[in-house]
Amino acid sequence: KTLYELCLRFPRGTDFENSEIVKGMDGYALLDKTGQLIYSPKNVLTKAEFEELSFYQVMELDVPYELYWNKVRIATSSLNFHGNKFVAETVRLYTTSHCPMVCGYCSSRSFIAESQQQKSAVMMLSASQIHQLIIHYVEKYGAKGFLFSDDTFLVGSKEGIKRAFDLCYLLIDSKSNGALPKDIVFNIQARVDEFLMRNDRNERVIDWDLMDTMEKAGFSGLGLGIETFSDNLLKCRSINKPIFSEEICRKVLDALLKKGLNPTFNLILVIPESTVEDLIHSIEVTLEYYLKGSQIAVTTLMDSFPGSSIHGCDDYAVTTKKWKNPYTGHIVNISDYFIPRDKIIASIIGQIKEVASREIEKIKNDFSWEQPVIPKAITGLSILMAVSRLVGRFDLADHIKNVICEDFQKHLHKEEKELKNIRS
Repeated sequence: KTLYELCLRFPRGTDFENSEIVKGMDGYALLDKTGQLIYSPKNVLTKAEFEELSFYQVMELDVPYELYWNKVRIATSSLNFHGNKFVAETVRLYTTSHCPMVCGYCSSRSFIAESQQQKSAVMMLSASQIHQLIIHYVEKYGAKGFLFSDDTFLVGSKEGIKRAFDLCYLLIDSKSNGALPKDIVFNIQARVDEFLMRNDRNERVIDWDLMDTMEKAGFSGLGLGIETFSDNLLKCRSINKPIFSEEICRKVLDALLKKGLNPTFNLILVIPESTVEDLIHSIEVTLEYYLKGSQIAVTTLMDSFPGSSIHGCDDYAVTTKKWKNPYTGHIVNISDYFIPRDKIIASIIGQIKEVASREIEKIKNDFSWEQPVIPKAITGLSILMAVSRLVGRFDLADHIKNVICEDFQKHLHKEEKELKNIRS
């Protein structure tokens, strides 16, 4: 809203004073002619404004999805890998105002609080509003899949879980009465602990009712921010997921795989507090669950995001990269990623990308891979393989290489079989 207003006010040419343009506005920061910072916090976001931005305006948009989907379809073959269900005709939806969690490395929670200089409760579109958006995109554009891009769709609360159930019931009804295609699919981001509930003995157990209902509604992809399988690292300051444990992560992954909900878990490989033992343990468990059928998304280094709770802390050293203002020539240092405390891990971080890239090129050559996109799982496994080699675990690296080769052979055999069926 502020950006839109600024665009309307912005004059042509270069002879103007920034501070004059923004008079009467809120939600901006600028330098005046003297170089002094002028900051005006955003007015507190209201539920009405959130719904206007996330629902009412979205319903009025006219987006050239077909042009975008045509480009995406080119990569479909490489993305349907290792049991992954990729749908090119997918629409992203944002149904919550922000994430309520306080993961140490993440700055997402601070966006609204910092911009308006006070905290704000999480706002959600209702199940009915989300359902209306889905119907709208199917009828207007022919969407076949939806990705809820909220940091956590279930919001980590009873209200969020209830909203998920209510939406599932609406989707199930719409599929049964023909308002939605039966094969339409949904993908979300969520937290591991949101699939647990307390039983009569106050024990944390799998919420099978939630999983069953989501499966019936067509949810086929669940992204989970696990980050590490080390109990020590899950509780450390840079991760800050103290209610997680390896046992809980395993329990939820096993349940999701059993229900066919195709989990993808995110892994941050190089965590500042990590030891080599932590690193190898996470690699081994990640490989174990990949072989069980999970998808993986590997982030090599922990980025240093302004606004995260550990950004700027003296005991969390960071690398920086330089940025030069193309107009003034002024150079500033921008924080890049955190430097691991373990000396062995710190000594290899500059080599991981290069070693992993070489492994990927070898794989592409070995299997004559000519697709424009390498499967995300292969990229992730190549990073795990590179790190294993760099810390001297050549046996583990060779095992990962064999897993990659077997997966490629299965994929190529499947493609060849599908091609024969089409020709016949």
